[in-house]
Amino acid sequence: MPHARPTPRDSEREFHIDELFFSTTDLKGHIDAGNATFARIAGYTLAELVGEPHNIIRHPDMPRAVFELLWRKIQAGEPVAAYVKNMAKDGGYYWVMALVLPIDRGYLSVRLKPTSPVFQSIPSVYAGLLAHEQGVEKRTGKRKDSIEAGLSKLTDTLSGLGFAEYEDFMWTALRAEMASREAALVNLERSGLGFTGSMEDPPSTLSGLLARCESLRCGLKELFTDIEGLSSLGGRLVEESQFIRAWARDIRMMALNAQIQSSQLSGSGEALGVVAEWIGRTSDEASESMGRFDEQAKSLGRPLRHAISSIIAGKLEVDVVREFLLEIAADTEDPRTEFRLDRPTTATEKSCAILLKTFLRSTHALPETLRNLESELKTLDNETEEIAKHVRTLELIPLTGKVEAAREEAARSFTSIFETLGSRVAETRTRLESFASDVQDYVDQQRSLQSVLRRLERHSVEVEGLGKAA
Repeated sequence: MPHARPTPRDSEREFHIDELFFSTTDLKGHIDAGNATFARIAGYTLAELVGEPHNIIRHPDMPRAVFELLWRKIQAGEPVAAYVKNMAKDGGYYWVMALVLPIDRGYLSVRLKPTSPVFQSIPSVYAGLLAHEQGVEKRTGKRKDSIEAGLSKLTDTLSGLGFAEYEDFMWTALRAEMASREAALVNLERSGLGFTGSMEDPPSTLSGLLARCESLRCGLKELFTDIEGLSSLGGRLVEESQFIRAWARDIRMMALNAQIQSSQLSGSGEALGVVAEWIGRTSDEASESMGRFDEQAKSLGRPLRHAISSIIAGKLEVDVVREFLLEIAADTEDPRTEFRLDRPTTATEKSCAILLKTFLRSTHALPETLRNLESELKTLDNETEEIAKHVRTLELIPLTGKVEAAREEAARSFTSIFETLGSRVAETRTRLESFASDVQDYVDQQRSLQSVLRRLERHSVEVEGLGKAA
């Protein structure tokens, strides 16, 4: 029997930063399962929630555009993260950062408490979106128009904040929320953390499974700590690629200007013409290396984004698996009894199997992706060195050019060309050296994480074996 919608109250539900909760739904959005934390915060029993549409907890303050965006993403088989204001059974509210992922025949939603600076502006942004939607619907009488207007306004708002796409914003926001949570957990002492399982117990037991999840969690935590380097590297790739393209255009233009001016001179014009041709020839030779650098930088963009999103999603997913296992352990007399995930029969076993399967799906290619990145970065480093060779050649040209330009009064205008060239070449050399150093630092850092990747692979294989028939 459908529940009557509660009346919204301006009262926030108690929800701690160390708590994570989840729910699963079918393809139509009806709740299949969830953990005890979800039920407590929402103010319902699990029995009351199972079978109900997930919008049983939807708050009227939420813009429709956010849910439309969410549904479009997950129906396309893509993960999506969003800030969501929910309404509890008593009408109170609670904000979450939700990561929603496709699973077999449905969806999984993992939620945490938002506490980062990114969240601070969200309530007012959503209020503005909602007012905009309501205004459009009042004018047109069409809900569809209001949703599209809301999506357009959301895109404009995020663009104003420096995000080209919602996907860029959501991974940035989720990473910020998880980093904020990690920092807070350092100062928290939680009951139940004394039990972390035992690696000596088989992975088919609750104790053995928890121990392996703890090891996976620690590995993902190390990778998550390193994610700033990945993100910064992605930004540098874009910046340096743009800089190199602009620099190549500038050098070609300087070569053309020098050739035109030298043709108008007599005497030293011939010598300056040779210098101008030297600039042009070196620029042409460098262009091939620049083109390869640009293509290599572009090809790295996708695996970089995939690695970042896999680390973020995997870290949150293994955290919620661990939280759920701790919940189960608290109600289990002997954590060393068999915990069946290959043929789950209880709701608890089914939920745990889904969580683990989703985690493995998010992270199964991560070690290989990171190793491939290291190889690709070495190739990029080689292209950087090729460009640097041409830069060193170009550094000689202003010196020669100034000497020739000083021989004739009419050629003095060349001095500014050579001064500009010298300045641009010096700037390029500095940037290339800095970039090459950053790439090498990252490659060295990845080598130090090889033991982490091997541990992830080993325990992932063990855990995956538990749910082969799930």
